[in-house]
Amino acid sequence: MRPYAHPNHGMTFSLDYPSVRLLLDGMLLMMALYGLFSFAQHRQAIHLFYAAYMVCMIARFGVRDFGGQLPYSHALESTLEGLAIVAYIQFASWLMDIPHHDPLSRRVLNWMTANLILAALIEWIFYALRLSPWTGIVVFVLSRVLMVAGTAFIVPRLFRQRHPTLKWFISGTAFFVGGAFVSLTYLMNPTLFMAVTEGTVKPLIFMQIGVVIEVLFFTMGLSVRNRLVEQDKLQAQADLIEQLRENERKQNALNGIRDDIARDLHDTVGSDLSTISLLAGVATHQPDRAPELFDTIGQTARRVIDTMREIVWNLNSANHTTETLNFRIREIAYELFTNDPTTTVTLDIEPDGPDTFPAPTRKEILLIVKESLQNIRKHAQATQVSIQWRRDGESGWQLVIQDNGIGFDIDDLKRQSGLRNLKQRAETLGGSLETSSRPGDGTMIRLVCPTAQVVVQGIG
Repeated sequence: MRPYAHPNHGMTFSLDYPSVRLLLDGMLLMMALYGLFSFAQHRQAIHLFYAAYMVCMIARFGVRDFGGQLPYSHALESTLEGLAIVAYIQFASWLMDIPHHDPLSRRVLNWMTANLILAALIEWIFYALRLSPWTGIVVFVLSRVLMVAGTAFIVPRLFRQRHPTLKWFISGTAFFVGGAFVSLTYLMNPTLFMAVTEGTVKPLIFMQIGVVIEVLFFTMGLSVRNRLVEQDKLQAQADLIEQLRENERKQNALNGIRDDIARDLHDTVGSDLSTISLLAGVATHQPDRAPELFDTIGQTARRVIDTMREIVWNLNSANHTTETLNFRIREIAYELFTNDPTTTVTLDIEPDGPDTFPAPTRKEILLIVKESLQNIRKHAQATQVSIQWRRDGESGWQLVIQDNGIGFDIDDLKRQSGLRNLKQRAETLGGSLETSSRPGDGTMIRLVCPTAQVVVQGIG
């Protein structure tokens, strides 16, 4: 090729074939070193395959240049080409995360890799046995036909996958194919290029230029992949933090349940057991009062049993369903009014459904039901009591307890303390409790339990 003169300084330089080859080899070698350094830093196989592909291509181009001076040059070039394709396949698999997104394509790629390695081994065996060169050529052609078949199967699946790195990989491969096509055209019709190259540029240059551009696109795809990996790591860290927070919330809820159990055992069971102990001591020293005291001891013991049963029932994870909660509401109403023939209890309860109620939620609901019904039994003098427990659309669950008793003045200080206790339980649920009553006109208590306190299923 003619030397070129610099217009200002008169300097000349020549773009002959060895210089261009050296320049392109240097570019590929620098990117291969980048891949090796990245592998040493991140320990990810994709960087190793990235570097291996370029090293194999550099070696293959070198064998092509000096093929006439090397023994078994055809087998050596074929082997280097096969290894380059193996590195190319593995790089593509890691770049587009094919094992995760498409296991079937991953198996096909592994089969293609095994096909290339086996073909190279067979070709070297044929050369070692000094068989006809045509045997090696047949093996080469068959292996490449199988490669084309595997590629035809995988490429449509890759396009359906639409991985963010696909466009970079396809674009790079297109430049390599373009360079190979130009090289092949040069070989088949050299006269088309003679006027431009003056016969000093070999067809291999165009293929190597295609490889250089291909690797540049691969590098861009690798950058996109690294960014996606970092985003996945950040998301995984965020998910882990959220999981830790959720675990902390569950632990706090568990601690709250334990505290409630301890408080119930201390305030009710402990107090009642102390009463039983004191009454038993009094009965020992005052035999004449023994029947009366034993009757009180029996009532207190039954209260302890009821309290323990409530605690155990609430802790039983099998009792979290709508069915068990509905049954327990009916059971409480039956226990309180079964021996009261003057009072009629009407139940309007939601049919059993898929919603579930955590232990703290069902505990507060049942305590509100029990305390409200106990107040009616003790103070209301009612002949009719209605209990409505139904799902209130998507806003939550609604409990309405109403009686036709004597009612009371809402502003009565004595009554306010009891109502305050019910409202505190409603606030614990994150809900609200309304009470309406006036003397001679009965009482209505309305509780709204939000869905946040219920594991709601099937809405919408």
